[in-house]
Amino acid sequence: MQRIGLVLRDPLIANKKVMVEIRGSSDAGWHDGDLEFKKGYVSSAFASLSEITALFHPLDSPGGTSIHVPTIYLTPIQPEEAQDHALVLRGSHKGDHVVLRDSAGPGVWMVSKFQDPVEFTIDEESLVKLYHV
Repeated sequence: MQRIGLVLRDPLIANKKVMVEIRGSSDAGWHDGDLEFKKGYVSSAFASLSEITALFHPLDSPGGTSIHVPTIYLTPIQPEEAQDHALVLRGSHKGDHVVLRDSAGPGVWMVSKFQDPVEFTIDEESLVKLYHV
């Protein structure tokens, strides 16, 4: 899956607590690579003339310090199992909060909108896992 970049600024996706992993920061020397492979969620994104940064909340320190991370180092985490909550990134359901119900074949999930029993299929590449508690 591609880096999340401009997607976080899309009004249908912004502020939805999408889950990401920091990747590529060690090669670039950003924070000396100390945050490489750290997983968390993004609560908001900010654009400047030179880059887009996201407010990243690490999963290993709930309620701890959040950090602004350039989005070039953020890779979306895909949902992996039934009952995972996800956000649709593209297509007619873009921006919808869905719940994975069952596999519908390789690379395809049967999902339903959150708190809605009507199911439909969607390509897993169109999904990013949501931080949902």
